Amino acid sequence: KDIPTFNLQLNRVFLLLLLFATFVYADKDIKHVLVLHSYNQSMSWVQNIDKAIEETLQPSDNGYIIHTENMDTKKLNNAEYIEELKYIYSLKYKNINFDLILSSDNNAFDFLKEHRDEIFGSIPVSFCGVNFFQDEDLIGFKNATGVSEVFDAKSTVKTALKLYPQAKNIFIINDYLKTGRAWVKAIKEQLKDIDKNIQITYSENQPIEELQDTISNLSEDTIVLLGVYFKDSEGTYFTYEKIGESIVSKSKSPVFCLLEFNLRGGIVGGNVISGYYQGQAMSKIGLEILDGKNVTQLPVLKYGVTKNIYDYTQMEKFNMDLFRLPKDSIVLNKPISFYEKNKNILD
Repeated sequence: KDIPTFNLQLNRVFLLLLLFATFVYADKDIKHVLVLHSYNQSMSWVQNIDKAIEETLQPSDNGYIIHTENMDTKKLNNAEYIEELKYIYSLKYKNINFDLILSSDNNAFDFLKEHRDEIFGSIPVSFCGVNFFQDEDLIGFKNATGVSEVFDAKSTVKTALKLYPQAKNIFIINDYLKTGRAWVKAIKEQLKDIDKNIQITYSENQPIEELQDTISNLSEDTIVLLGVYFKDSEGTYFTYEKIGESIVSKSKSPVFCLLEFNLRGGIVGGNVISGYYQGQAMSKIGLEILDGKNVTQLPVLKYGVTKNIYDYTQMEKFNMDLFRLPKDSIVLNKPISFYEKNKNILD
């Protein structure tokens, strides 16, 4: 009479063992990914990188757990703060074995190069948004690859001159922070072979009001190229999203840009660096790593991540011909044609 009770208990034990085995197996299948941002979530650049990570990795479908950290180094970046971050990350993640680290922008890259092994071990890293990357930057930083952030001023200016052939002058705007000065140097190198009849002028280090006055007095045979601008000579900071609007509001000339988040408030467009496409390329490399590919088989992607994006409204304002755009261009705010509206009926 005890046999049914014994069998029931045995079945319960078997079920518990099965559930435990399933849990252990599932846990082994789960992969942990750390996302380390140099900046913070208030920036659309960071938001777009996160969007690309989510859409590329599809963590819910693939069994990845994403852990996101924002270093916020635009606001604070000194030795004491970095030591605090080291301590926090070491404490917070001491019981998590990461399978991959995704890193955005230079400060996170530098942090990981210096401290990854101490905090996390030699976990594979896929990075994006690293300005002026050189192969030597990986010396002493094994098991790391990714996407460098290379802007294309030459392509943008060539397209701008086709769209606005009356131009005889180019006015180029960058701030005087470390990155801004580096951009000026790189832009000068990229534009050294541009038509010698074109006069190129670079913005001075001045308060934003004076810069706006300079822009408002430019001749109409000028095109403006906005590089990177974050702080003026008086220490006033600007969001990347707003600086474009501040410049365009004072300009009679067409304004082109090199960063996608400046594409608002009246800027014509350019061959732009995009947070989304940087994050997408980084995440695709990350997927290959998670699938078992050795980092040494994945060279750093240095070109091909920019996109030609132009605003139809601004092109129309300056009488620019759409057919002069590069063939792969994305055109924003383009009216939908009668055929496109009624394609299903007409076909």
